[in-house]
Amino acid sequence: MRPIALALVAMLIAGHCVPQAAASAPAPLPEAGTIRLAVFHGAFSRRRPGELVRELERGSPALEASLAALVAIAPDVVLLSRIDWDARSIALSLLQERLAEAGHAMPHVFHARPNSGLPAGRDLVGGGRPGVARDVQGYGRFSGHGGMALLSRLPLEAERAADYTALRWADLPDARLPHLDGAPFPSSEALAVQRLSSVGLWDVPARLPGGGVLRLLAGVSTPPLPDGPAGRNALRNADEARFWLAYLDGWAPPGGLPPAAGEPLALLAHLNADPDRGLGQTAAIRALLAHPRLQDPFAHPAEAATALIGEEGLRLSYVLPDATLAVVAAGLLWPDIDEGERAGRNAVVWVDIRLPPVP
Repeated sequence: MRPIALALVAMLIAGHCVPQAAASAPAPLPEAGTIRLAVFHGAFSRRRPGELVRELERGSPALEASLAALVAIAPDVVLLSRIDWDARSIALSLLQERLAEAGHAMPHVFHARPNSGLPAGRDLVGGGRPGVARDVQGYGRFSGHGGMALLSRLPLEAERAADYTALRWADLPDARLPHLDGAPFPSSEALAVQRLSSVGLWDVPARLPGGGVLRLLAGVSTPPLPDGPAGRNALRNADEARFWLAYLDGWAPPGGLPPAAGEPLALLAHLNADPDRGLGQTAAIRALLAHPRLQDPFAHPAEAATALIGEEGLRLSYVLPDATLAVVAAGLLWPDIDEGERAGRNAVVWVDIRLPPVP
């Protein structure tokens, strides 16, 4: 494990920077009267369907390290932003069992079929073969590959949840659809069926202790990797962030409702974009971090946050609470996985918020 990855970002308490213990020590437990929110782009995805289930049954070093990191952080809610989906949620149930056996039960889940690996029946990338890993609604070797899931100690109101995973890219206000030489890329027929989200977009209410609701906005965006002169990946990544900007501003997607003004929220997302560096278009992520409805617990010290979060020093995962909520602490923890192990370059990002007063 890299020495730099053994440090935790400083706590942010009452707006002051307070030194935190090294990551080799156990992560501090949440204070009384707070809840801990987390995002983990961890080692819960495999190359073939069913492999994750078999590995959860027999164990592996990378898997055990990821489970240990979750137990050490002890989140009340965590978005797992890279976990294979299966129709009967077998892998997720096994993961819940393993966490409960380790002393951190998370009995409530929200898990829906993602866009990753979902065939569209059209050539979506230009010159591709429909149905292969990169020519589907979202990159995936099989349907559900690298999906996402919310695990929670708090009850989740699934009946009130809104799932915008099927939203077409073209239905986003002012969508920046890819064009090449003035023509829709790869075709107008492809853009007519292309979904915005590469994995998923959810709004899931969680019931708070003592009453009240916290709206959990959850999503995973495509990496803005180079993919030809049309720049499709970069445009899509930016528009996935712009979805949340429009949603927070009150836009109601088809079949859904915008966040209620009277309910606090928190955005838990693997946005695959750094506000300062990397291949993505920074304007959308910068606007999201500056949105008046949200606050960024890692804004100070910015240098420490961006140096440690995500792959290769890029900040890719985000926990952004409602601006009305009091942030008590924030940090990250790297799983104890060797450099050569898969998924070993992503930390668990966590934020503690003071429970809001019951209306």
